[in-house]
Amino acid sequence: MAEIAEKWEQAFGHSREHVREYHLNHAFLEGYQWMQWNPVELQVQGLPEDTDRIQAVMNRMRSNTRTVVAKLMQRPLLFQVLPSGYDDVSLRGARLGEGLLADYRKNHNWEVLREGHIKATIKGGTGIIAVEYSPDNQTTVETVLGVPEFVVEPGARDAETARWWIKLQLLPPEEVQAMFPGHFPDEPPQADGKLGMASEYEYRDRRTPRTRVYTYYERPNPLCPEGKFVVEVGGTKIETGDWPFPFTDRLNIAVARESLIEHEAFGTTIWSDARSPQAALNAAWSGFLENMREAANNRLLVDHSWEDQLDVINDRAGQALLGDMTRPTPAYLEAPQTPRALIQGIEMLQGELDTLLSSQDVSRGDAPANIESGLGIQLLIEQNDTPVGRLIGEVARCWSTVGSMVLQILEAEITTKKTTTVRDGQGPSRREWTGKVLHGQTDATVSEDSIAPKSRAAQQAIAQSAMQMGMLGDPTDPMTAIKFIKFSDMPDARGLIAVTNRDADRAIRENESIVMGEMPAPADYDDHAIHRAMHLDFQKTLEYELLSGEQKEVFRLHMQGHDTMAAEALSETRVAQQIDPALGELAPGPTPEPVLPPDVAAPSVPPAPEEPISPDQATADMLKAIEGL
Repeated sequence: MAEIAEKWEQAFGHSREHVREYHLNHAFLEGYQWMQWNPVELQVQGLPEDTDRIQAVMNRMRSNTRTVVAKLMQRPLLFQVLPSGYDDVSLRGARLGEGLLADYRKNHNWEVLREGHIKATIKGGTGIIAVEYSPDNQTTVETVLGVPEFVVEPGARDAETARWWIKLQLLPPEEVQAMFPGHFPDEPPQADGKLGMASEYEYRDRRTPRTRVYTYYERPNPLCPEGKFVVEVGGTKIETGDWPFPFTDRLNIAVARESLIEHEAFGTTIWSDARSPQAALNAAWSGFLENMREAANNRLLVDHSWEDQLDVINDRAGQALLGDMTRPTPAYLEAPQTPRALIQGIEMLQGELDTLLSSQDVSRGDAPANIESGLGIQLLIEQNDTPVGRLIGEVARCWSTVGSMVLQILEAEITTKKTTTVRDGQGPSRREWTGKVLHGQTDATVSEDSIAPKSRAAQQAIAQSAMQMGMLGDPTDPMTAIKFIKFSDMPDARGLIAVTNRDADRAIRENESIVMGEMPAPADYDDHAIHRAMHLDFQKTLEYELLSGEQKEVFRLHMQGHDTMAAEALSETRVAQQIDPALGELAPGPTPEPVLPPDVAAPSVPPAPEEPISPDQATADMLKAIEGL
């Protein structure tokens, strides 16, 4: 008996309207806008074609949607795991959790899933990320689903805490056979689905065979104390079992809603409101183009007396025409002007679409001419991003939930030792771990500030102001350039550091190699003062505190090596100066000549004081040098 399929049909009736909005918005964004909804087939179908009329599509919805999605995808996901305490065990578990999520973000293509989740949410008002576990691969599986692909218990006010939910997959029959070879050993299952039932639409002939696969999850509750999951294909239960996740207070989904409906599990979307002005804009453009087609070609009016000279009438400059001058000369009839109201209507509709979808002039790089400061630019950007602020919050909350669920599953399921190399903090680190090493540190979060759109130009202007105020240190100090590069969020900051300060870049690599368990050795060509500054800065990080005792000893010996080589270079400089003051300048090593005691150094006349360098000039010189790179 198709128990899960029946549950699906009952629940699907409660989300049918949201499915309709999803399909229509999906069609509009794909450029198929002369369409209508078929309530019987539950799909979008094209209007009858009229060869005598122009059916133009000026897809303002798509361009504005790309702007919104670009804002939400501008900065990568940055996970933080909040430790439950400040003991070493909790801190190590939290840092391991952050490293695992950074690794999953890359290897599980979470940025691609994030874009798909955003688009599913803005099309149907609701989009979910399902988190499942694959025992065979010992890893989690994350899937983005739009409203045509999932249902929750009818009447539930919160989809994440509902009693159960169902996932619908439309897969090729052979793929289903490969997934469950024991149930379909001889031939694939029947193709009982079609693309229009999920995230596609039948605007043209698509008859690819698909098989419906239902996956049912019910969390533990008084009616089903152990919970359960069921996989059903063609009315047959393929897999069954108890609730497979370590958490029981919620379902294994993270739900985002573009616009909240306070008493429903599903939300609505402003993109549905944009379809009407988009359709009107298409009609207005169609009228404009038809007006051009009918009236744009000027007609030449010729008197009968010129009939014999029609062959010599042309548009060549200086060409002589022969004809009867007592009759009217040939002249063009002027085509009527396009009605101004039509042009104004097009502009008004485009403006309304921009307002609805939060795409103003500043989104396209246009700003008032009198706004030049970084603060002013940032204020304009913040005002422009305000309408999508709630969607930013939904994205951050959903991925925080996904991160927490992933860590809880890994903590419960991974019992054999694994090795993971991740890049976080000061650089890459190699870690051996099992689920127990997390020690309950599974509270992951993605802050809204970490993914909110940010203007790099505004940040650089703020960094320049900070430099002029002396907040980043002495402009003549080479380390100040590194602070400026990091503070201003310049692209390829590591590459800029490598070009502007080779010793600082080498010191960062040494820090990274120690974290990776290696033993870097100082070199006689190192600028030991810069190396010490970079190493001391690393010692103040949490990454250093979480190093093992052996790694910290390697770090101490490395620092001692820099001190020893700096002292040797200083000794060579002093010996050379005692022999001949001029030889001190030829001593090896980059260490600058120190100030010698009075009993050693020869009397010298103090140099004349130099003119102080203004902060503005130093900042301008530094920016010019960086731009020249």
